[in-house]
Amino acid sequence: MLGSLEPLAAIIFSMMFLEASFGLMDVLGTALILGTVFLLARRKDG
Repeated sequence: MLGSLEPLAAIIFSMMFLEASFGLMDVLGTALILGTVFLLARRKDG
């Protein structure tokens, strides 16, 4: 489950160190990726 936080950590570090911008499409893409990861992890547990 800890590995599912990798996309979020990549976003945070890229904004801090590379001063990358984060727009609406980035938010939507991140939400889709994290949602899929959590759904898949939930299916394996249950």
